[in-house]
Amino acid sequence: MSRIETDKPLILVADDEEQARQFFGEWLAEAGYAVALASDGDEALAAMNERLPAVVILDLKMPPGTWGGMETLKILRQKYADIPVVIVSNKAEIRRAIDCVRLGAFDFVDKAEAGNELPIVVGNALRLRNLEVRTASLEAQNQLYRQEEERRYGLGQIIGGSDAMQRIYRIIERVAPTDAAVLITGETGTGKELVAGALHYLGLKKDGPFIKVNCAALPETLLEAELFGHEKGAFTGATERRMGRFELAHNGTIFLDEIGDMSLTTQAKVLRILQEKEFERVGGNRPVRVEVRVVSATNRDLGALIEQGLFREDLYYRLNDFVIELPPLRERRDDIPLLVQAFLEEFADKYTGRRVTPGVTKALMRYDWPGNVRELKKVLMNAAIMATSETIRFEDLPPVVLKPGDK
Repeated sequence: MSRIETDKPLILVADDEEQARQFFGEWLAEAGYAVALASDGDEALAAMNERLPAVVILDLKMPPGTWGGMETLKILRQKYADIPVVIVSNKAEIRRAIDCVRLGAFDFVDKAEAGNELPIVVGNALRLRNLEVRTASLEAQNQLYRQEEERRYGLGQIIGGSDAMQRIYRIIERVAPTDAAVLITGETGTGKELVAGALHYLGLKKDGPFIKVNCAALPETLLEAELFGHEKGAFTGATERRMGRFELAHNGTIFLDEIGDMSLTTQAKVLRILQEKEFERVGGNRPVRVEVRVVSATNRDLGALIEQGLFREDLYYRLNDFVIELPPLRERRDDIPLLVQAFLEEFADKYTGRRVTPGVTKALMRYDWPGNVRELKKVLMNAAIMATSETIRFEDLPPVVLKPGDK
């Protein structure tokens, strides 16, 4: 048995087909769950003695010599009556799957449709049952996870007291509780992902998923499949249907970072989602409907890309119901001392340097920071590592930050 350790709700998958186990595990992990894998009923029951899962996914047909799906279900109903069991079966076993539901299974899923249905059924099981796991209640786990995400992306993480940042705070607070599509612009390292997260967690869909996609990190062929999913046989290696990021973001927010690097072909599909709220998976011809808020970001000049024929003008106007332009750090230098203090507090438990001298602060405020807040954080982390005392000095900083006479 294999397991992914995490504090997220644990889903136990029991299936004798290795490929099916791996696919189920990947789909559930992408949907935000921790996953444990078992190859048969015996291994699944043994795993229950180590840690109780929130939901069990149980293949109906197990190999000879082990507990079959029906037998395993009966044992689970006797020993762990409050843990939902979802049966996975093929069409030939539907009648037996229905019998399993009569015996107490929460639901059953056709194996051919598992990529689309399994995360949804698991989500329903978690929402409709008041479950407790051995370490803490599932509700408490979900609440802790949500609180951590809200903390990470809360307005308090977007640091700055300057007039420019105060304006950004006001905009976020006004725009977040709407369904407007938001385009975030700004140089690399200005904090566009933090703003996107704040828009989600202060918004109408805050209880839904927040799905992030870096459009510049994947080649075009992979990006399309990543966004929209794919059908079995759509391309070499596509042995099963797979959900895309837009499906995973249903009833939540999808953040399309570096939208300016997206090809015209993929842009057309994103435009359709914004217009019609539906799309087809790669290799498919059936429409998939989604309800999702789109937040996008770019450090490129989309107007210039439109003139060059590299970005669709109609998509541009669909993406920017509202534009939030983040200022570079060199235009809000008064925020640097606040950022320095916040980052050093973040590093306090790991690294030595916890303070900076007034001279170092002035040097940091003079530097132009082409990499913006991200570069400042990296410089401070490196300086804290290099520091031999709790005070960061000039000699702990990289030469590029310093000017002649700094000492």
